[in-house]
Amino acid sequence: MDEDQSINQRLLQEALISYKEEYEEYSDLWHKLDSKAQATISISGIFLAAIFAFIRILSESAACTEKYFLSGSIILLSFTVLCGLGVLWIKSVPCAPYGTAIKEFFDDLLESDQEITPDDIDAFTKDKIDLWENTNNDTYKVITTKGRILLLAHVFLVLAILLVSILTIIKIWY
Repeated sequence: MDEDQSINQRLLQEALISYKEEYEEYSDLWHKLDSKAQATISISGIFLAAIFAFIRILSESAACTEKYFLSGSIILLSFTVLCGLGVLWIKSVPCAPYGTAIKEFFDDLLESDQEITPDDIDAFTKDKIDLWENTNNDTYKVITTKGRILLLAHVFLVLAILLVSILTIIKIWY
């Protein structure tokens, strides 16, 4: 029985460790998404500045096509910046279940008048696993949302670059 209990406790500890590692990976991914959003905003800002500089030298007699392409690019780049800011503004995610949350389970375990058994330790570990699982699930949902918004920002950026590229080719050839 003791050997089975020991195996069970080791397996529970392994599960707990894997949830903690998963949370670390999610935290790294969170930071990478934020970094990519910052870079996307910067690139969009550079393109917007270039378009505004180009508009200054654009002649009054510019074709409507040129004006439409530039206007479309400005709109797409503005949406890119807004999406990038949206990614950066998403901050609500549960913290890792350390400290207070774990202490509550620990206090409940110690307040019992009965002797602490291996089953109690297993239940305590399972409670910690549940906390980590819930935290990771909530974090995953937020990261998925951030990733989708960032993807949308990249789509807007690529479309804006495509419009400017087409306009440039038109200016070169016509």
